[in-house]
Amino acid sequence: MQDTGDSYPVLGLEYDAPNRFVLVSYAAPASDHSVRLSGRFSGEMETIEDGLYRDSYVDTSTGEARSLAATQFATDGARKAFPCLDEPDLKATFKVRMFFTCFQ
Repeated sequence: MQDTGDSYPVLGLEYDAPNRFVLVSYAAPASDHSVRLSGRFSGEMETIEDGLYRDSYVDTSTGEARSLAATQFATDGARKAFPCLDEPDLKATFKVRMFFTCFQ
């Protein structure tokens, strides 16, 4: 498919709480073309092993504790890190840029 660069206004957003989906209605036919949806999202790293979370390990060569960002995207964990379609029958490709602030 070729990206035409066309923009289609969003007509509505609906939150489906039981399924944890946001349904987007827009003014273009949904058949025979791909759609690029863009927006801003802000989230926080978890402290439990779900979504994007902070973890740590001990560097065995120095004995120093080190921090890292880790992911657990099983079930609906990916949606806790960023908006996405993470259902097996709704696979899509996407680009994600994450910015973070380091705290000591």
